[in-house]
Amino acid sequence: MLPDRNDAQQGVIVGVLFSEVDTPPNTAAAGEFLLLHASGAYLTLKNDGSMDINAPGGIKITGNVTVTGTITASGDVIGAGISLDNHEHLYNPGNGGATLTGKGQD
Repeated sequence: MLPDRNDAQQGVIVGVLFSEVDTPPNTAAAGEFLLLHASGAYLTLKNDGSMDINAPGGIKITGNVTVTGTITASGDVIGAGISLDNHEHLYNPGNGGATLTGKGQD
């Protein structure tokens, strides 16, 4: 607790102490950094250089994003309103007219 500079009787708690009885809601290993919110959202900077992000309400990024490496998604990916799972292509097999390839297959 830090006292108010104008009134030592008033203070502000700037942290919390945990114990074996009063354990933190989520833990990080020694040397790691954990930022935890009451909503269940968290950000962990891990010792191996990786990062864990849990955002139940979603993540919004404004601006350009550059990724070096592989992006893996467990659900559909949508870019410019086009679904990666459900889009079709025109295919022209030769002399015949163009035809749609159909939706992507699993």
